[in-house]
Amino acid sequence: MKRSSIRKQTLSWALLLFIAVSGVIAWSSFYDAAHEVEELYDAHLAQQARLISGLLTGLEAAPLNQVEKLRLLNTMEQLSMQTDRRDGHRYESKVVFQVWQNDKLILRSRNAPNDRLTLKNEGYVVQAVEGHNWRVFVLNHTQQQKILMAEREDVRGELVSKIAMRTLLPDLLGVP
Repeated sequence: MKRSSIRKQTLSWALLLFIAVSGVIAWSSFYDAAHEVEELYDAHLAQQARLISGLLTGLEAAPLNQVEKLRLLNTMEQLSMQTDRRDGHRYESKVVFQVWQNDKLILRSRNAPNDRLTLKNEGYVVQAVEGHNWRVFVLNHTQQQKILMAEREDVRGELVSKIAMRTLLPDLLGVP
């Protein structure tokens, strides 16, 4: 019966410990990166909702009669629904919005579902609508109007995973 040397045992334990610690560091890096990217996307939804809120506030303050305001809203909706966009970004259509006044949809983006994205009053929620899960941010523009900004969870998850994996890649390449 041949015993392995102390050097071989020490090296084996050191390598095992190094691989275990590297795995914990890699998992932690991936989790932290994914969380930060999710936070960034949530902030982006809120920022876009506030932009639409500002546009609606400007429209309400404009010296136009009700018919002219409705025409302008209709024009905004028609422009957002144009499908011939070659100059945009490929992920541009993945973010959608709806503006609800009480229970009536008054404005929406081209790819927004016809159904209300959520019944939640404000804040963030993940909601299933028309067969897809959506990350939705609800902003109360007025007591009667709510702005709903949303992004599909599958698209968002794919982007978060890609970004997090790219931050993890140096750790994985460094292990060998």
